[in-house]
Amino acid sequence: ISRIVQSLVLARGGPLAPEFISIEEYLGRNTAAYYAILRETQGGAYRPERDAGPWVLFCIDAHLDQARRRLAQISEAGRR
Repeated sequence: ISRIVQSLVLARGGPLAPEFISIEEYLGRNTAAYYAILRETQGGAYRPERDAGPWVLFCIDAHLDQARRRLAQISEAGRR
């Protein structure tokens, strides 16, 4: 659910292409890391006192990586 909420928050910020909002492609390339951070953050049971910081940082890194890849693709297309 948190991934849906983060996409909603980003979409409300203004019109962005889905490839800048969604991190699905990044998650596909980093599936093991994704599940590891979920295990670390969730710990197998709901405990609101757990630190969500590692999950937030993972998502920020995912968005930055996704944006950098898109910008590189746009730049490469412009060179062609």
